[in-house]
Amino acid sequence: PDIDAGVAILDMQGLPNSFFLRLGSACFVLGGCMELFMIKTGFYNSVTRNEADKWENSREEALRFREEVAKRLTSQGVDLPDSLSQHLGSENQVNKAT
Repeated sequence: PDIDAGVAILDMQGLPNSFFLRLGSACFVLGGCMELFMIKTGFYNSVTRNEADKWENSREEALRFREEVAKRLTSQGVDLPDSLSQHLGSENQVNKAT
């Protein structure tokens, strides 16, 4: 009944606190080594490049979808709002310039 709850939690299954300190230190060093390995091998550069490609592809796909919807609506005789017409026009000019 006079057991301190904090000590009981840290002293799990009868293991000494030094074990947990060593385990935590070893995990910290292992994590640092993994980060160093990923930096040295260029992992982050390749991931950044892949994410940029995905973002660019999704942006182009969204623009094509908007243009297709606008074409379908105009072919059905629906008047597009001026803001949408101007937005699609400026996007087309940007893409044609690149």
